[in-house]
Amino acid sequence: MSERSPKRASERIYPRVPPHLAQRLAKNAAASGMSETAVVIAALEQYLDRTSDTVLVMARLDRLGRAQERAHRDQQLHAEAFASYVRMWFAQTPPLPPDARKAALKDAEARFGQFLQYVAQQVSRGNGFFDQFPRERVADDEDLARAAATEPLGGASGSKQGE
Repeated sequence: MSERSPKRASERIYPRVPPHLAQRLAKNAAASGMSETAVVIAALEQYLDRTSDTVLVMARLDRLGRAQERAHRDQQLHAEAFASYVRMWFAQTPPLPPDARKAALKDAEARFGQFLQYVAQQVSRGNGFFDQFPRERVADDEDLARAAATEPLGGASGSKQGE
């Protein structure tokens, strides 16, 4: 029977590094109170696991970039909706005769106050206009066409008023 030696807890490797890196490794290990082996192991784990600060920063920057793109999209949608509203308002609102302007301005101020109260309530509840839009694609054009053909007009599926 042959005697087997117990398995080693580590493997020896022999990488070659330039002298300036060997000096930096020695200084870093001495300054941190770690052995050169511990520093190399930590660096290899970070590199192989892709957990270095650079990778984490790039992932965060990517996330921030996507958030910025969504904010830009939301801003464009808001601007287009506002422009459409103003066009519609101009098309539907005839000019007033001079004697009716005072009453119209008074009524407009009262209605605007009601509007501001409504907006304040919606914001305080956390009901954002853009929160109603899906964040990812939920159907392709064929699915949407099928759904539009089968759903009666004025259906409640897209309405949030009853919540």
